[in-house]
Amino acid sequence: MKTWLLAAWLALAMAIGVAGCQRADPLPQPVEARIKLDNRCELVDDAFMIVVEPSGQRAHFRNGVAWLKTASDQRVKLAASSEFPGMHYDGGQGVPVKREMVLVAECNAPDRVERMFDAWQKQFSPKR
Repeated sequence: MKTWLLAAWLALAMAIGVAGCQRADPLPQPVEARIKLDNRCELVDDAFMIVVEPSGQRAHFRNGVAWLKTASDQRVKLAASSEFPGMHYDGGQGVPVKREMVLVAECNAPDRVERMFDAWQKQFSPKR
């Protein structure tokens, strides 16, 4: 009986120890992402690119698709392509990278226009 009880306690202690050693956050895994562009702007797809946060890695769209190799803990967002130096595009906050994704380029979104007007108002309002 004592042997059985000792074995049960040892098994329980080992189970708790193994569970405690496991990481709460798994290590980042390599991801090869295929990102499609849903371009709702009056611009060519080549005017956009993907920027990976926080690494800064970039991927350009060709025929509406961008490919990149990164890690599962990274985020991606749309940006103006570096091939068009005079263009600016605010892609908003990055989203977690996935193997298959669709990112939307929205140039006429009401909230985007509202943010732009708010910024102009702050910039050009008289100082008090």
